[in-house]
Parts: sequence; C-alpha cells; structure tokens
Amino acid sequence: LLPSSASLSTSLQCPSLMVLLNPSQFEQIILNLVINAGLALSDNGGSIRIRTYANPGIADADASLTLEVEDTGEGMSDEVMEQIFRPFFSTRKHAGGTGLGLATVATVVAQSGGSISVSSALHEGSTFKVQWPLADSLRRAQADERVANGPLKGLRILVVDDQPDIVRILRRLLKREHCEVITATSVKHGKDRMRTSGPFDVILSDVVLDDGQGTDLYAFAQAEQFAGHFVFMSGFGGTTIADVIGTTDYYFLRKPFVPRDVRKVLAQATGRS
Repeated sequence: LLPSSASLSTSLQCPSLMVLLNPSQFEQIILNLVINAGLALSDNGGSIRIRTYANPGIADADASLTLEVEDTGEGMSDEVMEQIFRPFFSTRKHAGGTGLGLATVATVVAQSGGSISVSSALHEGSTFKVQWPLADSLRRAQADERVANGPLKGLRILVVDDQPDIVRILRRLLKREHCEVITATSVKHGKDRMRTSGPFDVILSDVVLDDGQGTDLYAFAQAEQFAGHFVFMSGFGGTTIADVIGTTDYYFLRKPFVPRDVRKVLAQATGRS
C-alpha cells in the first residue's frame, strides 16, 4: 500500500516483553499508522521507520513498551495535530480521505489500555508513539488503582457527546463501575436531561457539540442551580474553558482516553480519590 518511492525500515527491540493486546488490534494499529505515514510523503518519496523499545520507568509499575511509526513527510501544524484523532477530520478529503484511520487507531489503543501521542513539524515529518504498560505491570497498576481510587458505585452521571462510539464506550465502562448513566447527544438534549432526569453527581460533557459548546451546559446548570460536578472532554488542550466560564471549578478529561483516566477524573471530581 506504500508508494513505490517510499522506503520502510524497522528497529524492533525487546521481543520477549508481554503486553495485554489482541494481535489483530496490533495489526490494525500498525496498518493504519503506516498507511497514514505513506500518505504524508512527498511525490519524491521518503522514509518510514517502525520502532519498538522498552521504557523502564521510575518504578516497575511504570514500565511500558513503546511502538513508534516515524516518517519524513510533510509534517503537521499544531492546529492539525489537535484534531487528527477526531472522527471524520481529514486534510485529504479531496483525495478520498475519510478521517477514520487515526480515529480508529486512537479508539483501539484506548480499548487495549494504551496511550497514543504525536510529535510533528511542518516539512520535517511526524512521529506517532503508542505506549502499553507491560502485562504484569498493568495488572499491578489496575489493582493499586482500585484500592487508591475507591468505588464509584452509585454515582449518577450524565454523559453528553455527539459521537455514538464515545457514548457507547463510556456507558459500558461506567455500568461496570455500577454507576447510573444517562446520555445525551447535544446541548439541547443535555438541558432536557438535566430538567427531567436530574440531579446528577457528575455531568461529563464534550466541549464541542453539534449545536453548541459544553460550556453552554455549564452556564445553564449554574443559572438553573442544578447540582453536579462538571467534567469536560476534548481532544484539544482545554486551556480556554476557564476563560469562557469564568472559573476553574471543573475537571478535564483529554481524548483519546483509557478507562483508568475516566475512573481517576470521576474519583477526583466526586472526592472519592
């Protein structure tokens, strides 16, 4: 699938280390990242490198395995990097791009307990980095987290997001935590839920919705004196939220997230950490 002018090399270390990952998921991640790297190369060609290596971490529980896919392509601006994991965002729609490749990667990485990041500069190429905790370290970290964070059982949570996959993932995760979950898909829908199904312990809302902003929900809740801690979700930095709502009385969950990120921020928001 790569252009004939592209060169592909590998540097694969630590073949004996184990992570909890379905092989087909790994193949899907590799395929999408390498195809994306190939599309970023110029017509004159370029190089792509796949690397794996271990990060020992400060303590054993921090040890992880890293996968990198690096290209010497056109690179990305900061504005583009902020949006590349968002479904249907594509800089190549004129060439048939769907904007689902990197969104799929982010979802699969999150489902497998990993994290993904990207570094890039215009005309200097890009590097996508995926990290997974080692299998034994992951099990220990999950056990420690359950003890540290405490149960979320009984929380009433309103989830507001216009992306069905995100809503489905959060509902499934929070149900496993024995939370009561109500969902909405827009600002208007969220306001209706607050009026008819409240009160909520937490309102977990995307920042950018089809019919407005999550900050509109915050302002509505304050005006109507609805109780509930606010957690905003976004693939962006979230640095302007405080300027919009005039306070730092909220919590922030960066997309893409993994289950432990969700549990941690909810525990902090509700004082159960």
